[in-house]
Amino acid sequence: MTGILYSLARFSVRFVGLGVWSAVARGGSRPRWRFGLGGLVVAGSLAVTGLVGTGAAAPRPPAVCAGANVPAFTASADTALSDFADVSSVGAGAVLAPAGGAVAARAGGGAVTVLAPRAGAVIVAGSAAGAHRLRGAALLSITRRVRGLGLRLNGHPLHLPARMGRMRVRLDAADGLVVGENFLWVTVGGHDGHPVVPFVVGYRDTRAFAVHLRLGPGALSAATLSLRVPLNGIDSILVTLNGVPVRVPSSGGPTGRIGLDLPEVGPVHWGTNHVAVRLVMLDGRVDDWARTFRLHPRQDVAIAELHGRSVVGRTVTLDASRSLIVPSERQHHRVCWVLLRRPRLSHARLGRPQGTRITLRPDVPGYYRVALFIRGGSRPAGREASVAASGSGGYDVATVAARYDEPLVPVNTIVYPNGVPGVQVENDFYPDPSTDPKSGAPPGLVQVLLLDRRTLEYLDSETLNSANAFKSLQGYLSRLPSTDLAVVTHPASLGSLPSNGLSDLDSGLRAVGGSLPARWTLSTPNCWSG
Repeated sequence: MTGILYSLARFSVRFVGLGVWSAVARGGSRPRWRFGLGGLVVAGSLAVTGLVGTGAAAPRPPAVCAGANVPAFTASADTALSDFADVSSVGAGAVLAPAGGAVAARAGGGAVTVLAPRAGAVIVAGSAAGAHRLRGAALLSITRRVRGLGLRLNGHPLHLPARMGRMRVRLDAADGLVVGENFLWVTVGGHDGHPVVPFVVGYRDTRAFAVHLRLGPGALSAATLSLRVPLNGIDSILVTLNGVPVRVPSSGGPTGRIGLDLPEVGPVHWGTNHVAVRLVMLDGRVDDWARTFRLHPRQDVAIAELHGRSVVGRTVTLDASRSLIVPSERQHHRVCWVLLRRPRLSHARLGRPQGTRITLRPDVPGYYRVALFIRGGSRPAGREASVAASGSGGYDVATVAARYDEPLVPVNTIVYPNGVPGVQVENDFYPDPSTDPKSGAPPGLVQVLLLDRRTLEYLDSETLNSANAFKSLQGYLSRLPSTDLAVVTHPASLGSLPSNGLSDLDSGLRAVGGSLPARWTLSTPNCWSG
């Protein structure tokens, strides 16, 4: 009964306005007659409607999905994507609409209606080439002004302007839009409205990833496969090399890039090779990429097995079993090694080969280049060694980068009883010129001691002003030969250093291949050597 009275009062007010407007517009003198006739007809019809019943409107036909008929569902606060359809069976551009065709927010009294995205819709946006440029849009219909109106996308609040009508709100990755399942709420006064709109986001282009195959004619790589995949939304990545599955990471990490050295991860042989990549997304899309490439002897070679950097005094083992220049018929050929280059003061030699392996023990820091080739028939070894040294194709060259182990030498900072700080290297003491009263040097100096790396004999010293010492260290240390040892000290009082002194020192050391304290040994409290 209350509903009937409310309806009568509401429509009577509307027809009062209609009658007055008609009389004024036509200049008539009987506005009461017009209002009375219209109000009587409408009031009677509403009374009959209210007496008959206030039931729901006639049901609408179920929504139709692109490509297949899918039953309609009513969205609620607890609605999940699985309630609408299997995501793997939803194609790009499919729309699964709930019953009623739109989702309204109860918190706003029906003032806000979400027209798009529909619940369960698959929206294609962005591209695999720029996953950070992922974009989408939400279409709203606002029938009246609501204070504190907003959206919440995957927990990220979005502000809406206070106006009425249809509104298109852009959604991107900065707003919380992700590849895969997303959830959208209408919020009023900071509280989530009802119901929730779940939707799925895919990529715009049909190929969701980029693949590049690089064939290297040099000694570093024979075939390198570079993948650029989406940052998220990946179900699996499948790579096969000559029909053999290859283990790959499940994702591309923060950069979306995956690099595979094919000779190391799978069976690569001379002649024709086949590589195939399949990317399966969470929304059910499958993208395939395949290519055939050929590797020719004496043109495409791989590096001999060598992991990491070497340390002076420790033996390095080079293994040619994974090098492409080694044929499968090893009983008819012999693997040979040649030491092409070594540091100027080095006396290192290659060890005795054991099958496809050989050893090298660096004695001084620097770079050692070792060539690998296959000797067969009656060709002299000297001819093949000269060809390998010239860098011709078909010969594998491995580079061994050797360095000293840390700590380099026993370095310590001490303070003598007379109050003069300094640096002690084994049994020798070197006073700090910035605090030595006998030196007459101004305070705040940085001292660089040059010692012979083998004998620790004093060679020279350099005193730098602390104002620009850390910036000039980069150029000064880069000119030092590998046979010298540099010991850098700063004043005992850290307060005399510039505020960015340690960071400048660290950047200067990184420019010459070191860092604090990776290459330069930090000896408490204020001494670095390297």
